[in-house]
Amino acid sequence: MRKSFIHPLSAVAAASIVTYFSALPMAVAERSFTANAAITSNYVFRGQTQSDSGIAAQGGIDFTHETEFYVGAWASSVNGTGANTGSGFEIDAYGGWAHSWDDFGVDIGYIIYEYTDSSFAAGRQELYVGFDWGPASLTYYNGSDDTAGASDYNYVDVGVDIELVDDVLLSFHYGRFSPDTGSSFNDFKVQASKNILDFDVSIALTYEDGTSNTTASKDTELFVTVKKSFDL
Repeated sequence: MRKSFIHPLSAVAAASIVTYFSALPMAVAERSFTANAAITSNYVFRGQTQSDSGIAAQGGIDFTHETEFYVGAWASSVNGTGANTGSGFEIDAYGGWAHSWDDFGVDIGYIIYEYTDSSFAAGRQELYVGFDWGPASLTYYNGSDDTAGASDYNYVDVGVDIELVDDVLLSFHYGRFSPDTGSSFNDFKVQASKNILDFDVSIALTYEDGTSNTTASKDTELFVTVKKSFDL
């Protein structure tokens, strides 16, 4: 799930990213085929819970070619909040190209989001371009929603990673969602992650400061994610 530049498969050091992402495959000298599975106490995307502040199961698969082109797919269970009674699964497919020159990297790609229950959310697509320089990253997303009459939008993602003692990674994120029509909002995230017994374990705190299509008020979420990656 390429939901942020550093995290392709959500969440715990991309995740993905993603994770989250949760890191994006930058320059690789050979082909790689990897998979990942995760459990999180709350699936949060851009500051908004996608699992009604409850547990979600997640997993994905990625292929990176020696030419530095990549494709992948990622899925998570979802559950609506409030008047949104939809549930089921989110299924993402993405592809792109990533390359790095020493401390500088670039990633260009396209991601499609689909949902098994259309009452939870409509599908959407995003074109993204991201840059990183050392511990800092900047990614711009331009998206369109399949909902009838919905406006296009853009999302800017800024991140900084700081390595602490005992191999603990502290990550800071700022994002701004701006639709062509309607209200914009900001989201913030602080996450600490560490590899424990070959599992990526993270704890994150997020805050979203405004209204959107799925939330009616400011929102704060605290959640834990455990992720395992595999070479295939």
